[in-house]
Amino acid sequence: PLRCASEFLEMTEEFEDGNLISKTEAFLTFTVLAAWRDSIVVLKTCENLSPWAENVQIVRRCCDSISWKAFQDRRPRGEISIDEAWWFDDVVTLRIDHFSRIIAALKAKGTKPEIIGSCIMQYAEKWLPNMEGEAQGQRGHWYAKNELQLSITSGKNQEGSIRQNKEQRMIIESLVSMLPPQKEAVPCKFLLWLLKMAMVYSVTPALMTEVEKRVGSVLALEAEFPMLVQGNLAVSSPPGRGGGFLS
Repeated sequence: PLRCASEFLEMTEEFEDGNLISKTEAFLTFTVLAAWRDSIVVLKTCENLSPWAENVQIVRRCCDSISWKAFQDRRPRGEISIDEAWWFDDVVTLRIDHFSRIIAALKAKGTKPEIIGSCIMQYAEKWLPNMEGEAQGQRGHWYAKNELQLSITSGKNQEGSIRQNKEQRMIIESLVSMLPPQKEAVPCKFLLWLLKMAMVYSVTPALMTEVEKRVGSVLALEAEFPMLVQGNLAVSSPPGRGGGFLS
């Protein structure tokens, strides 16, 4: 907040040597961005400081710092170790647009698709509702995907429900967009669950088609190994709520 305030007040070196902008810049560069926890805290604070935090590049620098610290791709392919996933718990607490930027940066650095996929699944577990409970309240989505059936009649509560559904639809669309293209990135079970959630929240047709294609591609690849597919068809819960991906 202090860095944004100094920018708003134009507290530059033109008025006084060592003015607030230069001091806060030094603090950000040498203290905040050097530490993992501080970078996460500042980035979360930026959620309430748009567009100033964007204009002074705080968001970009925090995302870059976090992605560099999280980047680990020196291990052979295989099961993801605890060391490789140490950063998941902090990153999944971020707002979806900031999370998306970090994932994009990690992809660009060459992070293994399995790691990216596992982090995306953990984000979905944290921010999206349980499938069974959601389906009971919005059963009409299975047959009519064009609009949400709201059960709450109170005007205030209805507005809150609409806003929440819009936010969750945005999260689903963002997660679909950032899925790595590699088939091994996420299990078929997660893709099927994500497809159902996309139906519930009426995501854009293009993204719906993308998920459907990915499911079909994975199932076709595993057609010769039915036991692998059979274990992936129970999709009532997201990973961590009975799905077992993150346990």
